[in-house]
Amino acid sequence: MRSEAFLRQFHDGHAGITSRVLARGGSYERLAARVCVERAQADDAQVDARRPRVLDLGCGDGHLLRLLAARGCEVVGVDISREELALANRPRVQARAQQLPFADRAFDVVVSHLAFMLMDEPERVVAELARVLVPGGAFHAVLGGGPTADGCDAFHRFLALARPRGPRLGDPRAKSEAGWRELFAGWQLDFERWEIDLAGPLDDVWAFLASSYQVHDDVRAQLAAELGERVPCTVVMWCATARSG
Repeated sequence: MRSEAFLRQFHDGHAGITSRVLARGGSYERLAARVCVERAQADDAQVDARRPRVLDLGCGDGHLLRLLAARGCEVVGVDISREELALANRPRVQARAQQLPFADRAFDVVVSHLAFMLMDEPERVVAELARVLVPGGAFHAVLGGGPTADGCDAFHRFLALARPRGPRLGDPRAKSEAGWRELFAGWQLDFERWEIDLAGPLDDVWAFLASSYQVHDDVRAQLAAELGERVPCTVVMWCATARSG
């Protein structure tokens, strides 16, 4: 599993990096809010009002778990990185998404923040989601992370200067609406485009840009020379929802 081996090694060596560089953009809060809004709507429809059971797939250091727990959810996280899980202070287990150690219909909702799109064997992951979700349960995943289509901010300049050469991770189908329609055939799908503002001091923007690529400090110096010490940086993400039958 090429993607899995790389991700395990990377996150064991850089535990907490994803939430550290992205939390300030608000995408974690937006994902947590989506879960809670959906649950409120379910309660209005007179579904039982117990605490929603939520699984975070690729939970990392537990940042999203903490937000969901604060909103009243009963949470558990899964990740392949032992070092990431060591930072999480919520119920969590080291396991593969392709073979989840949970009973059938154990969860009302499954979430994933920039993790599902990187996973090997997405068909097996989808099969596990169908198994552990209750009928009508939802899978909410934040996907993407590319620059906006136009403009010239730090993300565009970084890609032009650095020519990132990290490995290709995951299955392309897990990253697009067309691919999801193939993987989640028979599920109800919804895609929402998010623009995440990560502008700020160059140190903060650079931490995000360099978090997943093999780059050199000369690129950072060139960005500083071109853009100064406070720079624009906008990221496009997609919040995809798949609802089981």
